[in-house]
Amino acid sequence: GWLPTYLYTYMHVPIVKTGILTSLPFFISWIAEIVIALWANRLIKRGANMTYTRKMFTIAGFVITASAGLLYFTDTLFWAMVIIIISNIGTACTAANLWSLPADLAPEGMGSSLSGIMNTFGFIASIIGPLITGYLLAITHSFVGPMLLMAFLMVVGIVAVLLCVKKVEERIVV
Repeated sequence: GWLPTYLYTYMHVPIVKTGILTSLPFFISWIAEIVIALWANRLIKRGANMTYTRKMFTIAGFVITASAGLLYFTDTLFWAMVIIIISNIGTACTAANLWSLPADLAPEGMGSSLSGIMNTFGFIASIIGPLITGYLLAITHSFVGPMLLMAFLMVVGIVAVLLCVKKVEERIVV
């Protein structure tokens, strides 16, 4: 992953400490994702419009994730970790609501198929993302290019959610 490389190369964190610092944002976002999912479902259960709630949480997550672009403006480990943690919480906010969409949108009995399709595209991105990041790092010797690309892709995600997620029909909210 990019994070240990970033911490070691740009923040000059000893390699032994990069493991702990790399896991911290993911641990916090794991908790955040559960809390955010419960929060969104609670709003829907109390009468909030499901489509609006899913869209707004997803878009908010994309915006918060794009805050990783602020890494360009810091050279201290503390602020870098704060930015990375906040950005990961944004990813958790997006994931918590995007992954609810198969159950919300798919016809009865098709949620698994829709989840599988989502997973397929996620895996494709997981393959291509590190390749593009590595290429940009190799030609620029900086994380600025990958971070700007990530921020741009978050904007693309916002536009996609606004254009593609039309109406989420309510099924069962736990």
